[in-house]
Amino acid sequence: KNVVGWSMREVANEVRSQKDPLLLDVVRGHDGCSDNEESSYSPHSACPYYISQELSKHAEIIFAPYQYVLDPGIRSSLGINLHNSVVVLDEAHNVEDTLRQSGSGKFGEIELCEFLVMLTGYSLMSRSNSTKLDVPAADLDPQSKEKNGTMHVCDVAHSLILFVEQLIYKLKDSKERFENNPGKNGALKVIDDYRRFQTPDDTEFEVSYDGPTGSVGYAGGRQPVGCKPFFDRLSMKKTDLDNLAQNVEAFSNFLAGQNRDSDESGGPSTLVDRLAELVTKFGGALETPEHYYVSTVMCANGNLEFAANENEDNNNNDEGTAQRTRKKPKQTP
Repeated sequence: KNVVGWSMREVANEVRSQKDPLLLDVVRGHDGCSDNEESSYSPHSACPYYISQELSKHAEIIFAPYQYVLDPGIRSSLGINLHNSVVVLDEAHNVEDTLRQSGSGKFGEIELCEFLVMLTGYSLMSRSNSTKLDVPAADLDPQSKEKNGTMHVCDVAHSLILFVEQLIYKLKDSKERFENNPGKNGALKVIDDYRRFQTPDDTEFEVSYDGPTGSVGYAGGRQPVGCKPFFDRLSMKKTDLDNLAQNVEAFSNFLAGQNRDSDESGGPSTLVDRLAELVTKFGGALETPEHYYVSTVMCANGNLEFAANENEDNNNNDEGTAQRTRKKPKQTP
């Protein structure tokens, strides 16, 4: 299909509406158009991404990074089906680290606050037919669930807010314990070590840990509990995370529909992708907690020089002495 002269928005909408994306291209500059014209497209070429996807369906041998095969999320998004396939792993000693990384995640206080700010805006939306979402979870909140199994955007956002707030309060409690701890695992000892040994700014200090080392006794012996105590303290069950997964998926689909009707990309969608990752990782951890750990760690916001209240003016240093690079703390949204 010739899309020369179409706007980017028109081309993007056309790509999404086609069952065969190879019919469209994204190569700019053709038919006398200059290479700098953003709105011009060649009708004689195709997107390399879609070409590789199409060719892989008929290939006998496919080379790919570990993550494409081992990570269920990537495998699903790329449509990789391993049925009747022989998988050969080269340098297999790296597989363990690859699997550990794909099952792990790190989420900071500021990022959680960004989730909260984003979700708060959607929680204030009015209920209407245009804000209805299909949420097929079985245990929806009866106050927000309608007879046909749908929820409104504001209700879905509110359920996600309650989840994020639990984690923010957890981090706040850990931070207060760290700051008020006079012992070797507290902030005062960290500041003292920095002044004596110039501790690197990205050093992380563990405050709490729930992991595979924990176990409880039963009549038949001791059973590993892993990170389950973390979820028990939050009163969080597997059904809760299953419902959250349904909600975040429906919310993500809603945002994708909004992006199709506008020229905007990124922004809330990126945050929702990270929120979905958090919910998914929690769901996997709670399903087999004996294989996971959850910990809270503290690190300097900016750098340890700020945390130690060091004098910003370093004019008394001898000539030739390199001044420590300063990073201003990030502000919560």
